Amino acid sequence: LTSGTATKTEVEISKTAADLVAGKGKSLIVQTNGGTLNFNTAATASINKNAEGENLLISVIKEDSIAIGEAIMDAVNFNVTAKLVNNAGEFVADVTNFGGGEVEVALDLPTSLQEKEVKCWNYTDTNYTPVEGTVKNNQFVFKTKHFSKYIVAEKTTLDAFKAAKNLSEGVTVSGT
Repeated sequence: LTSGTATKTEVEISKTAADLVAGKGKSLIVQTNGGTLNFNTAATASINKNAEGENLLISVIKEDSIAIGEAIMDAVNFNVTAKLVNNAGEFVADVTNFGGGEVEVALDLPTSLQEKEVKCWNYTDTNYTPVEGTVKNNQFVFKTKHFSKYIVAEKTTLDAFKAAKNLSEGVTVSGT
């Protein structure tokens, strides 16, 4: 269910650089050609604590449209992963959460979605969960405690996406 031109960005951050950022209690901002990822200080410290000499590899794939059946629809399909790799670039472990920290994601919206009412879903192969966010400066901005796949689109496109992929609504958990 994807179409259009995909952009892929991979950013590898050395353990030394991560130590400097975490050691100074700073946030980590990663600018990609699809948007910005801003790891707050707790997220940066958590990732750094779990790395034992490995580098952090962040991979972002973004598409500005999706195919649903024969139709090409305006949407931002965004997939973010983070993993630890050794100096040879070999996989060590996935980074699945940020130890209580958050990452603010600011997705660039294509011109076709600017000035429109859009929503965001986090989705898997079987379900979706609405994600709260806002539109600022032609970007959809939201916070997450983990990386995964996201889609930003108008409600009618999201409904068609849900039907085509046979998705069920996931469980939303909130609280302290």
